[in-house]
Amino acid sequence: SLFGYSVKAAVNTSITLKTVKNTGGSYTQITSAAPNDTVTLQIHCNNAVENVGGISITVYYDSAVLAFREQSYTSHIVDDSASFLVQPIAAGNDKGARINIVWDTSAQNTNLSGLIFSLAFDVLGSAESGNTEFTAEVKSFFLSYKGEGRQALTPGS
Repeated sequence: SLFGYSVKAAVNTSITLKTVKNTGGSYTQITSAAPNDTVTLQIHCNNAVENVGGISITVYYDSAVLAFREQSYTSHIVDDSASFLVQPIAAGNDKGARINIVWDTSAQNTNLSGLIFSLAFDVLGSAESGNTEFTAEVKSFFLSYKGEGRQALTPGS
């Protein structure tokens, strides 16, 4: 398989990464792709988390194999008062590019479950066959309590 995954999530949060491809209008999970294919990385919250105030996730990938497709990102969290920011950061000498995802809300009743974010990538035409890995790290996670502000959950492994 081409895609491997590594996830470091916050306490009480279980995050899963899935690579999918749009075929005929629906997404199918894939384990490999060819050069010049476009693939979508989906970030899922496995267990329901109630009263979420904000989350920050960094996704790492190999820029010698994948190119982030600008403006391809989507938040699947239903919340009209939320703000959403995606910031791609170019790779250094180690080819380790990353994308910072920040989602924040002033609402105090937003729940996370299932698909929360998706990002599209192009497999480079020059990519050699082999394996690559998406890595995601939950940098911060906040719960919102009515009238009591926010409580940060510390990231753990």
